[in-house]
Amino acid sequence: MTERPLVLALALALLAALAGCRGEIQTHGSADGGHDAAPGSDVLAPDAPADQGAPGDATEVDAGAQEDGQQDGPLQDDAASQEDGQKDGPLQSDAQRDAPPQQDAGDGGTTTGFWITAYIAGWNLNAPPGGGYGTMPATDVDYTAFTHAILFAVNVQANGSLSGIADYDTMAPDRINAVVSGGHAAGRPVLFSIGGAGDTAFASAIQSGTRATLVTNVVNVLTTWGFDGVDLDMEPINSGDEANFSAFVVALHTALGSHTTPLLSRPLLTAACGGNATLFASIASYFDQINLMTYDMSGAWPGWVTWHNAPIYNGGHTFPSTGGPLPSAEGTVATHIAAGVPTAKIGIGIDFYGYVWAGGAGTPTGGVTAPFQQYTTDPTVTSNVAYADIMSTYYQASLRQWDTGAQAVYLSIDNTGSANDKFISYDDEQTAQAKVEYVKSRGIGGMIIWELSGGYRPSQPAGQRDALLQALRQAAGL
Repeated sequence: MTERPLVLALALALLAALAGCRGEIQTHGSADGGHDAAPGSDVLAPDAPADQGAPGDATEVDAGAQEDGQQDGPLQDDAASQEDGQKDGPLQSDAQRDAPPQQDAGDGGTTTGFWITAYIAGWNLNAPPGGGYGTMPATDVDYTAFTHAILFAVNVQANGSLSGIADYDTMAPDRINAVVSGGHAAGRPVLFSIGGAGDTAFASAIQSGTRATLVTNVVNVLTTWGFDGVDLDMEPINSGDEANFSAFVVALHTALGSHTTPLLSRPLLTAACGGNATLFASIASYFDQINLMTYDMSGAWPGWVTWHNAPIYNGGHTFPSTGGPLPSAEGTVATHIAAGVPTAKIGIGIDFYGYVWAGGAGTPTGGVTAPFQQYTTDPTVTSNVAYADIMSTYYQASLRQWDTGAQAVYLSIDNTGSANDKFISYDDEQTAQAKVEYVKSRGIGGMIIWELSGGYRPSQPAGQRDALLQALRQAAGL
C-alpha cells in the first residue's frame, strides 16, 4: 500500500475514514471469527459461512465438553485445574509486579501467573509521521496493563515474502518503533503477527518450495526491528494445509532458537487459533501460547438463535433446531484440552468489539432484544462494532443486562416496532473480571485482547479513555 506523493493526501483521507477497520485493510474481512473484519460494516447474511456448520454439528466448538461429560456452567472449584496438573497460584506482590519481566519462553513468556496478550492493530495506531492515521495515539497505550503486545499484522505472500514495511502502510516503521520502544520501556515483550483472516497466500507460502524463504523473512523482520517473538494467525487452516503448517512451525521454531531478543533468551512463538484442535495438540510443544479466538461466536445463520459474541459459558442452552450446545469459551477450551493441548498453553479471548443484532420478528418482544431468542424473520447483525462506539451510541445503564449463566453482558433495547429492537452483545468491565476469574479457576495460561484500539474512547477525559483496559488490568492484578 505504498503511496505516491501526488495522491498522498487523498490516500490519507481514505485511510482516516477506514481507521476503525478491525482487520487488515488489504485483505478480506471475516464475519465468522478471526482477526480481519471491519467493525460496523459486516452485516451477516442469513446464510452461514462455509466453515460455520449447522448449529450443534460435531465441530470444535463445544464437542469436548460433551464428550467429557462436563457441565458448561460456572466452575465451582479447581478440580479441572488439578486434574491437568495446574496450580492456581496467588497473584504476585506489588514489588514482583513492578519488576521488569525476566522470562523465558517456557512459561508463556510471563511471570504474572498468566498472560494478558494485547493485539494492537497497526492501522488503528496513530504514530506520526509515517503512521500518522488511526484512532488511538501511540503515546496513549498503557503497556503496563498487559503482559505482552502483538503488533498486527504483516501479510504473507505466496512466494514466501512478506508485505512491505513502509510509511503509510499498516506496519509503518514509526508504528513498529513506537510499539517496540513502548513495550520494552515497560518490560513487556513485543511480538508481530503474520497472516490474518483472508490471507489466503499463507497456505501457498508454507509449501515445501517456499517454506524456507518464509522462515528466513520472518526471522529477518524479528531481528531487524527488535521484536521478541512471532504470532501465527493462519485463517483458515484447511485439512490439506495441516502437514505444511506443522512443517513450517517446526522450521520456524528451530530458526528462532538460534536468536535472542532485547528481553528474552529465546523469541516467543504464539498462535491465534480458530479451530484445528488436533493439529495444535500435535505441535503444541513448539508454541508458548495457543490463544483461542473465543469471540465472533454467533450470527443470524439458518437454525440459529440470538446469542452472545464472546460468552464464557453456554448456560446449558442448546440449539432448538438440533439439540447441539451453543458455543462458548468453556466449550472451546474443553475441546482443545480433550484433543491434547496442554492446559497451561491455552488462552481465551476478550473482545474489545461487539455485535449489534437489530430488527427481526417473531420473538417474545417482537424483534430481537436478548440472547437465546428464536425468530421467524431474520434480524440483521452488524459485527465488530468497537466497544467505544457501543458506549457512545447505544449504552444506557437502564439497558444493560447480565446473563449469569453465560457470564456475559448485553444491552436490551425494546423499542416500539420490531424493526427498532436491538440486542447488543459485547464485553465490559464485569466481563473482564469474570474472564480473569475463569482463567485462574480453569488453570489455563491466559487471555488475548482483540484489539486494543476498540476500547479506546478519545472523547473521554484523559485518564478515562481506556477504562475497559484498566478494568482488565485491575482484575488481573497487574
